[in-house]
Amino acid sequence: MIGKGRFTSSETLTPENKRKSHEIEEGILQTLEGQIGQVTQVRSKRNTNAIAKALSVLGNNLMRQLPNPFRGHLLPAQDPSYRKETGYDPQDYQSLFTDTTSGFERIDVERKGKKISSFQVDGSPKGTKTEDKKYIIYFNGNATYALQTADEMKRDAALHQCTVINFDYPGVGESEGKTVIAKDMVNAGYAQVKRLIDMGVPAENIILKGQSIGGAVATMVAGKCHENGEPVGVINQRSFAKMSRVVKEILGGGKLGSIGSGIIQGLGWGMDALAAWNKIPDSHKEFIFAERDEVIPPAASLAVGIGKENDSKRKLKCGHNDSLYGQYSYVTNKSGEPARDIFDSFVRKRFNPPTLVMDGVERQQFIASIAAVAKLRDHKAAQPERGRERKSMMSTAPTHATEHKELSQIIDRVVKVSTEFAGKPRYTSRDIEKFKVSLAHIEHDYTKIAQKKKWPVTEASPVKQFLQSTKELTNRLSAEMGTTKRFERERRSRMG
Repeated sequence: MIGKGRFTSSETLTPENKRKSHEIEEGILQTLEGQIGQVTQVRSKRNTNAIAKALSVLGNNLMRQLPNPFRGHLLPAQDPSYRKETGYDPQDYQSLFTDTTSGFERIDVERKGKKISSFQVDGSPKGTKTEDKKYIIYFNGNATYALQTADEMKRDAALHQCTVINFDYPGVGESEGKTVIAKDMVNAGYAQVKRLIDMGVPAENIILKGQSIGGAVATMVAGKCHENGEPVGVINQRSFAKMSRVVKEILGGGKLGSIGSGIIQGLGWGMDALAAWNKIPDSHKEFIFAERDEVIPPAASLAVGIGKENDSKRKLKCGHNDSLYGQYSYVTNKSGEPARDIFDSFVRKRFNPPTLVMDGVERQQFIASIAAVAKLRDHKAAQPERGRERKSMMSTAPTHATEHKELSQIIDRVVKVSTEFAGKPRYTSRDIEKFKVSLAHIEHDYTKIAQKKKWPVTEASPVKQFLQSTKELTNRLSAEMGTTKRFERERRSRMG
């Protein structure tokens, strides 16, 4: 998050926090002073329009050429002085890669010719194909180096039998380049996901795990993935809704807070994680937040942004930097449920969802009904014939070749999605819901065309009959899946 200091809320800033808040403000104003001749007005009146005009001149590209006004506050881990101050030395971790029993290995990831320092530990069962493996990708906080998370990575890999990957943002650790705007971190994170997808790994097999500013970055990457049709999972840990909101709260709100918020937005650090969060289905996301967060002002948290600040399950009795997954970590929510259990439950749900098998006879009947519908595409009664009333097995009366083509296209869609569903050896709840949604869309389009062409659509229509019987089948499977889930929950409860 912002700074190495500890912030509470805009109303109760300590003298130390006020000093750091002033440092941020002065750094921004000094940047403007070196580039724009309107700073006298900016300093004296804090004129919002003047600052907005200044920002339009700066832009993200110009920002890359300027001294970093956020140095020491945003991503201090890329600052050499911070590395020296904390005593971080990557050589201290080399045994991870020289000891063949550690399980860690470096991986090659690049973006625009720049190396992104990355490594992984593989806890997958021996012999598992790459495309069948499950992956968790870490997104670190602003003052964390990837190698420092090795113990947590090993724990997750062993427990969930998956491959865990971590990397340093550009300019951090051994990663090349530098992080100047937030998009640099997002692009580096997406490069990790893209590498796996290019290897043939299904997006459903990937979970992004982010802490603090890393939670926002992971969420923004996940939002981008879902826009691209790559449904990864994401867990957001103790993060914010928008960085611009964080700055506003730290600067005390009001006019000064609004100015600071606008400036950081204009300089490429607005980080609207909330907008990305809203693009991700509930089934693919999870979050937790701290009850006593001393870094992120409460009003700026993601929990408040999504209206769940009173969620007792996800509100943890801890601070921003307390360890959640260490061997001796006992951070819990108000109900006493450990924080790590919330994460582990989400991973199990994504990686090992309950499945069921369709009854053999029922499957054969389903396949036979698909074949019967497929034959309707070439039925001669749908073609023009001399002196005969044109009839259709659809209980419709298409009178032109174009109408017959539209009908065939509907049937093609029915056959395609049904055949794919019938071919699955096992079903998850996601498989069933996805199939039900596809059928609903087809039925809607079929009805719409029939109404437009004034075809007499009846329940006796073979297509309507097929859709109805398939709907009954999926409802039975959904009910059976519900029973399976309850059984699984009870089993885990008994196992403790």
